[in-house]
Amino acid sequence: MLPGPVLTKEEFEQKQEEFMHHKVVCYCTIGMRSGLFAKRLREQGFSAYNLDGSILGWTHHNYPLLEKDRRTETRRVHVYGKQWALQAEGYESVAFQVPLLRLAYGFVLQQAQSIARPVWNAFQTGPQQDAQK
Repeated sequence: MLPGPVLTKEEFEQKQEEFMHHKVVCYCTIGMRSGLFAKRLREQGFSAYNLDGSILGWTHHNYPLLEKDRRTETRRVHVYGKQWALQAEGYESVAFQVPLLRLAYGFVLQQAQSIARPVWNAFQTGPQQDAQK
Protein backbone atom coordinates (compact mmCIF):
# COMPACT_ATOMS: atom_id res chain seq x y z
CA MET A 1 0.00 0.00 0.00
CA LEU A 2 1.30 3.40 -0.90
CA PRO A 3 1.05 5.96 1.92
CA GLY A 4 -0.67 9.29 1.52
CA PRO A 5 -3.68 10.52 -0.37
CA VAL A 6 -4.80 9.12 -3.72
CA LEU A 7 -5.77 12.01 -5.95
CA THR A 8 -6.87 12.42 -9.51
CA LYS A 9 -4.60 14.50 -11.71
CA GLU A 10 -7.06 17.39 -11.45
CA GLU A 11 -7.22 17.18 -7.63
CA PHE A 12 -3.42 17.08 -7.45
CA GLU A 13 -3.03 20.09 -9.73
CA GLN A 14 -5.40 22.13 -7.53
CA LYS A 15 -3.13 21.72 -4.49
CA GLN A 16 0.20 20.61 -5.89
CA GLU A 17 2.19 23.09 -3.79
CA GLU A 18 1.36 20.92 -0.75
CA PHE A 19 3.32 18.02 -2.28
CA MET A 20 6.45 19.82 -3.47
CA HIS A 21 8.61 18.27 -0.72
CA HIS A 22 7.07 14.77 -0.85
CA LYS A 23 7.54 11.82 -3.18
CA VAL A 24 4.74 11.73 -5.73
CA VAL A 25 3.88 8.39 -7.34
CA CYS A 26 1.84 8.61 -10.54
CA TYR A 27 -0.11 5.77 -12.11
CA CYS A 28 -2.63 5.15 -14.84
CA THR A 29 -3.80 2.02 -16.64
CA ILE A 30 -0.51 1.02 -18.32
CA GLY A 31 1.92 3.81 -17.40
CA MET A 32 2.01 5.99 -20.52
CA ARG A 33 -0.04 8.97 -19.29
CA SER A 34 1.34 8.72 -15.77
CA GLY A 35 4.91 8.54 -17.11
CA LEU A 36 4.42 11.75 -19.06
CA PHE A 37 2.84 13.42 -16.03
CA ALA A 38 5.68 12.29 -13.73
CA LYS A 39 8.21 13.65 -16.21
CA ARG A 40 6.43 17.01 -16.28
CA LEU A 41 6.37 17.10 -12.48
CA ARG A 42 10.11 16.34 -12.29
CA GLU A 43 10.73 19.22 -14.71
CA GLN A 44 8.85 21.43 -12.21
CA GLY A 45 11.06 20.27 -9.33
CA PHE A 46 8.93 17.50 -7.83
CA SER A 47 10.29 14.16 -6.70
CA ALA A 48 7.92 12.25 -9.00
CA TYR A 49 7.89 8.61 -10.03
CA ASN A 50 5.86 6.47 -12.41
CA LEU A 51 4.51 3.32 -10.72
CA ASP A 52 6.29 0.39 -12.37
CA GLY A 53 3.67 -1.64 -14.24
CA SER A 54 1.05 0.94 -13.33
CA ILE A 55 -2.36 -0.18 -12.03
CA LEU A 56 -2.51 -3.31 -14.20
CA GLY A 57 0.85 -4.47 -12.89
CA TRP A 58 -0.39 -3.74 -9.38
CA THR A 59 -3.28 -6.16 -9.89
CA HIS A 60 -0.99 -8.85 -11.28
CA HIS A 61 0.98 -8.69 -8.02
CA ASN A 62 -2.36 -9.12 -6.24
CA TYR A 63 -1.78 -5.91 -4.28
CA PRO A 64 -4.82 -4.40 -2.57
CA LEU A 65 -6.95 -1.67 -4.07
CA LEU A 66 -9.02 0.70 -1.98
CA GLU A 67 -12.10 2.73 -2.69
CA LYS A 68 -11.80 6.51 -2.57
CA ASP A 69 -12.55 6.44 1.18
CA ARG A 70 -9.17 4.62 1.61
CA ARG A 71 -10.78 2.14 4.03
CA THR A 72 -12.87 -0.15 1.86
CA GLU A 73 -10.99 -2.77 -0.15
CA THR A 74 -12.18 -3.39 -3.71
CA ARG A 75 -11.40 -5.67 -6.65
CA ARG A 76 -12.61 -3.10 -9.18
CA VAL A 77 -9.91 -1.39 -11.22
CA HIS A 78 -10.46 1.58 -13.51
CA VAL A 79 -8.91 1.13 -16.92
CA TYR A 80 -8.61 3.60 -19.79
CA GLY A 81 -10.94 1.66 -22.05
CA LYS A 82 -12.32 -1.82 -22.65
CA GLN A 83 -9.32 -2.72 -24.83
CA TRP A 84 -7.12 -2.18 -21.74
CA ALA A 85 -9.06 -4.58 -19.50
CA LEU A 86 -5.92 -6.63 -18.85
CA GLN A 87 -6.24 -6.80 -15.07
CA ALA A 88 -5.33 -9.98 -13.19
CA GLU A 89 -7.89 -12.70 -12.64
CA GLY A 90 -10.20 -11.86 -9.77
CA TYR A 91 -10.29 -8.13 -10.55
CA GLU A 92 -13.14 -6.41 -12.37
CA SER A 93 -12.40 -3.71 -14.92
CA VAL A 94 -14.36 -0.47 -15.00
CA ALA A 95 -13.72 1.52 -18.17
CA PHE A 96 -13.50 5.29 -17.99
CA GLN A 97 -15.90 7.22 -20.21
CA VAL A 98 -13.04 9.38 -21.53
CA PRO A 99 -12.38 7.30 -24.70
CA LEU A 100 -15.92 7.98 -25.94
CA LEU A 101 -15.49 11.70 -25.29
CA ARG A 102 -12.14 11.67 -27.06
CA LEU A 103 -13.72 9.87 -29.99
CA ALA A 104 -16.36 12.61 -30.23
CA TYR A 105 -13.66 15.28 -29.86
CA GLY A 106 -11.61 13.59 -32.59
CA PHE A 107 -14.60 13.58 -34.94
CA VAL A 108 -15.32 17.27 -34.33
CA LEU A 109 -11.65 18.14 -34.79
CA GLN A 110 -11.49 16.16 -38.03
CA GLN A 111 -14.57 17.97 -39.35
CA ALA A 112 -13.17 21.37 -38.40
CA GLN A 113 -9.87 20.58 -40.09
CA SER A 114 -11.60 19.50 -43.31
CA ILE A 115 -13.46 22.81 -43.38
CA ALA A 116 -10.46 24.95 -42.46
CA ARG A 117 -7.85 23.24 -44.67
CA PRO A 118 -9.01 24.76 -48.00
CA VAL A 119 -9.21 28.20 -46.42
CA TRP A 120 -5.71 27.81 -44.95
CA ASN A 121 -4.30 26.58 -48.27
CA ALA A 122 -5.83 29.53 -50.10
CA PHE A 123 -4.39 31.91 -47.52
CA GLN A 124 -0.89 30.45 -47.92
CA THR A 125 -0.87 30.57 -51.71
CA GLY A 126 -2.23 34.11 -51.88
CA PRO A 127 -4.71 35.46 -54.40
CA GLN A 128 -4.92 33.48 -57.62
CA GLN A 129 -3.95 35.39 -60.76
CA ASP A 130 -6.45 35.30 -63.61
CA ALA A 131 -4.71 33.07 -66.18
CA GLN A 132 -6.66 34.52 -69.14
CA LYS A 133 -5.36 38.08 -68.87
